[in-house]
Amino acid sequence: MKLSICMIVKDEEANLERCLDSFAPLIYWKDDETLEPLTELIIVDTGSTDRTVQVAKKHTDNVYTKIFDPWDFSAARNYSFAKAKGEWILYLDADESLAQDHWRSLYNLKDAVLNPNYLEYRVGFVWIDNFPDKKNLKLKKPFRQARLFNTSLIDGNLEFTEKVHNKLKDNSGPYIKLDIRFDHYGYMFKDNEKLIKQKAERSLPLLLEAHEKDPHDTHALNHLCKTYQPLGERNKVIEFGEKWLVEMKKVKAEGKYHRGWEGYLETFILLAEAYVLNDDEKNISRIEKEAAEFSVVDDLLFLLWAYWVNKDQKRAVEYAEIMIEAFKKQVDEDDFYKTLRTSDMEFNIARVFNWISAYYYKQGDLYKSGKYLNEGIYANQGRLMLRWDIYNYEDDRDMNIWTKNN
Repeated sequence: MKLSICMIVKDEEANLERCLDSFAPLIYWKDDETLEPLTELIIVDTGSTDRTVQVAKKHTDNVYTKIFDPWDFSAARNYSFAKAKGEWILYLDADESLAQDHWRSLYNLKDAVLNPNYLEYRVGFVWIDNFPDKKNLKLKKPFRQARLFNTSLIDGNLEFTEKVHNKLKDNSGPYIKLDIRFDHYGYMFKDNEKLIKQKAERSLPLLLEAHEKDPHDTHALNHLCKTYQPLGERNKVIEFGEKWLVEMKKVKAEGKYHRGWEGYLETFILLAEAYVLNDDEKNISRIEKEAAEFSVVDDLLFLLWAYWVNKDQKRAVEYAEIMIEAFKKQVDEDDFYKTLRTSDMEFNIARVFNWISAYYYKQGDLYKSGKYLNEGIYANQGRLMLRWDIYNYEDDRDMNIWTKNN
């Protein structure tokens, strides 16, 4: 068996069919000569009350039902891995699919499993494209994630830890970056209040338990901030974000910080956003300086730019130009570590170009205005509804109309 595809599911009837259909060429993959299956699909159902199990059984006989009480993501994930017999293990979630608009994904995934040159790698990273807006499927938040594991180098030690928002117990390499893209639709429903509440009710007790057990655990602190933010509880974000910052500074002072920690840096954005909502300029500036000690956080620059647009446009210009330079550098460089976390840079930058073009137009600097206008149109990969028609109006329009409307 070349490949084991492992999944844990619960009440995923609506998603599972789409996911499995997209991976069908892999699920039903056979040896050209012997016609023996090269892939096994392992699905662990953790207590569905809908037709999830029936859908799963249409695609595989390896369907297991196991209840984890109390809920434990890692225990469920590890249970599915224990059933695997493949030379490689690939894990999926039901709200994902193999990118259909990226034809190389299927062939590159097959090549990774069959090509003996890849056997020296322990872990394969793929691209996960998050779709945040169901009204505009051109908007994506890409990041890299470890999904493919070489069992000959894992030696039976493929194990996740943490009851919620699980992570690899042993994340050592060697790694390989694969040109494979998965579409992830789960974040489309981030504005669904019912879903947000359900996820919080499931996750918060487990995260608070982990924090109580180990107050220095940056993983729990990071995800506490991420869970409280969509609930609108910014004071909780500040409480746990400040604790996270203390622990991260300790890590850095002890010389343990490395580029792989970039995934946690989004906490700076959540913390700064909470202070923005409180209109706390003093702490906004402090968090900006703290973040600079670790790395330039792209989304933090966007947040600060948006904050200053309505307060001090000259200062907003400074942030806009810094962000544009960071965007150009990001396009030119394939920074593996920076892509381990989700970034809004690729589609936020169009709004920045749009605004700064209009700013220079009002200042009478038509050269800069036109330059940024052209760059912005080219960068608008998400096809945002922006105001590129500034030259068609003679009346003095409100410079802030774009940020208000978007």
